[in-house]
Amino acid sequence: MRHTILISLVFIFLANTLSTQNWTPPINVSNTNGFIIHSDFTIDNEGIIHCVWDFKFNSNYSVIYYSFSEDDGLTWSEKVNISQNDTNYCCEPRIAYDSNNNVYVGYDLNDYSPQNWGSFSTLVVKDSIGWNMPQILSEGIGTFPVIDFNNRLYVFWFEGAPHNGEFHYKFYENEMWSEVFCPFNNEELTGLVNIVVDNNNNLHCVGVHDSTGLNDTHPMYLNYNYITEEWGNMTDFEEKNQTQYIDIALDTNQFPIICWGGDALYYSQFDGIVWSETDTISLIIPRKVAIVVDTIDNTHIVINTSEIDGMKLIYFHKPDGTYWTNSIVDNGDNVIFTPNLEHKNNNLYLSYTKSDSIPYADIFLTKLDLITSLPYTNIPLSKSIDLYQNSPNPFSKSTSIEFFTTGLSTTKVYVCTIDGRHVITLFEGKKSAGIHSVQWDGTNSFNQSLPSGLYISIIQNNEHIITKKMVYQP
Repeated sequence: MRHTILISLVFIFLANTLSTQNWTPPINVSNTNGFIIHSDFTIDNEGIIHCVWDFKFNSNYSVIYYSFSEDDGLTWSEKVNISQNDTNYCCEPRIAYDSNNNVYVGYDLNDYSPQNWGSFSTLVVKDSIGWNMPQILSEGIGTFPVIDFNNRLYVFWFEGAPHNGEFHYKFYENEMWSEVFCPFNNEELTGLVNIVVDNNNNLHCVGVHDSTGLNDTHPMYLNYNYITEEWGNMTDFEEKNQTQYIDIALDTNQFPIICWGGDALYYSQFDGIVWSETDTISLIIPRKVAIVVDTIDNTHIVINTSEIDGMKLIYFHKPDGTYWTNSIVDNGDNVIFTPNLEHKNNNLYLSYTKSDSIPYADIFLTKLDLITSLPYTNIPLSKSIDLYQNSPNPFSKSTSIEFFTTGLSTTKVYVCTIDGRHVITLFEGKKSAGIHSVQWDGTNSFNQSLPSGLYISIIQNNEHIITKKMVYQP
């Protein structure tokens, strides 16, 4: 009875303290104090943070700036004009990286000259030598690059009138560009907002769809099969909110979870067969949403919203695994734009553009340590599980992972990459009290062999998470 009371008190304490999350003080990334609207960032395999943003000089001239941090966001390099132009209006950058840590930035180049009037999908690449010259790929807007685990580079953009346009794309592989594809050329509005890649290199996409062409857009999901190179059927969601604020993440089973905003904040997830009923997370009306899922399937969402006293940046999650709760990360007297969220090494990284006085703004980065800030991780109760170092380590063909459990709660043993990507679940359920072992042969949940490198074995229940490092050398 006394132990039960202790657990209850710990959980109550956590529930009361988590309303003020331990986000680090925001660090100014851009230090330009100018007209910035759109920004994006990513964290590569070496932990380098790359950030891009557009900077407006006047109504006809804007550039894309880039900066990077090698010390987890504490200090930043001098900004570089990677659009390399002094006449055009460049905006809405999106950033990605490949396994060699080459950086790709897609953006829209708007040429207002009488000779070349139009908007063009543009790509610029940073390799080991430096930034290459930008490449104009096609007429279009809403440019963004996506890179799969085979380093195939996709670039997507949108063409057409506001109410009956379609997304287009091409991909770069084996040093060659493919033809341009338009999968749904049906005079309906089909626009992509974000795309994530699963472990089999399939693409999971969210965006907006309007089958009527009458400004009746609503959220949609579709996927692309890497093996067959075919697009699946669209899944439309009932809420017709005129939404363009939508994001997507994958859980540890590689199933999609989506979140979007309209007249409220909504959420749905796929279980491999059907989508769940839409969950109304909050009646707060979002301006933009960002979502990630961590290595133990906790979902994290950040939105920006307008209120009478300015705009706020709000973080949503489920500290008890059942009910959504929220806390304010930051607020601005004027506006807060483009929250972007990444999960890396048990940390949430959040970048956003903040302006306290028109038209001046800067980009800020803050971080949340999930191990020390969220419940059920390293709570100092009696030890109910333990994880031992795998043997052999390093290993080439197979390794044994031993773990201890009291048998009182469901236990999960699984493997992740060093950057937090789920690889395979080795055991999930209850075992009798004692020491048990599982084997891992260096494959993922799809029985595919993995490259050599550093991996993490993890044991988890409702009270603890314990990790060990493993070296795989096939």
